[in-house]
Amino acid sequence: MMEKTEFVTKDNVHESTNLEKIRSLMANAERLGEDEVVKKCKKRIGQLTMEKYQIKPEIQNIKFTYWKDKNPFYGKTSPLTPSIKTAQTKLKDHCNIIFEFEYCGEITEAIEEKIKQFIKNPTDDIAIEVLDLIQLWGGKEGVRLGRNDFYKSVRMNTADWLPSYLKFINDTLKCKTDLGDPKNALVHFKAIKGIGMSFGTKHLRWWGEYPIYDSRISLLLYGEDPISTINHSALNFYTQYLSDIKDLAAENNLSVQEIEQSLFAFSQNFFPNSKLDLKKNIKYVEQTDLAKILSNNSN
Repeated sequence: MMEKTEFVTKDNVHESTNLEKIRSLMANAERLGEDEVVKKCKKRIGQLTMEKYQIKPEIQNIKFTYWKDKNPFYGKTSPLTPSIKTAQTKLKDHCNIIFEFEYCGEITEAIEEKIKQFIKNPTDDIAIEVLDLIQLWGGKEGVRLGRNDFYKSVRMNTADWLPSYLKFINDTLKCKTDLGDPKNALVHFKAIKGIGMSFGTKHLRWWGEYPIYDSRISLLLYGEDPISTINHSALNFYTQYLSDIKDLAAENNLSVQEIEQSLFAFSQNFFPNSKLDLKKNIKYVEQTDLAKILSNNSN
């Protein structure tokens, strides 16, 4: 992290923590008409202050009860998604970690059962299996094999990551009894190379019943994705996100997991993963008009 005494430029503003200097850079960029620099400054200020990221008012019009049952990742009899099939094949061919699931519901049931077993009789082997199951459930992005990815360079060296994962589990279970803060659990993923906010919060969802945060959800709620890696700003942002999801849950008489599940299903039905451009092929036409309003093409 940059020291406050360092000079802030368009090239390092994304990591600066000096709000005064960021605002000075932004003011100068505004005078010069440098729109991209202004955009970078605004994004960083938003990350540091959380002032910018507020839920779009149209989100409240989503029919959460309708969409929560349209999320294929939770469907008991939903066949594996293509993404999960790819992940399962990668685990087998490249890591010799063998699962033979045919339905998404088989994976979710396995995760729930293994967590119950761990709580009753904690062992390293169960914790490792739960991690692999959750990464698999998250699809191909959870089993990436690039040089710096978890399953390429970290997974087989359990001494490098398992102690941090066990600390995460312990702190997450404390949260379920109101004795902990989810930020204190998520922070342990900083020590596990290759797992960021998207998958860190997937583990938080299964161990602690908290909502998942990823780029798809953030784009839908806030219009952009302010975080990906786990750092101080990301952990603070998750607190705001959790508050927003709790508000939606209270308004719709649903759990926070069900709200996130609904948001994901709505987004997946209408938009690709990385942007709010309407898909050409839409499975469910319900609330298409709302999706158009929320899309990048609304104007």
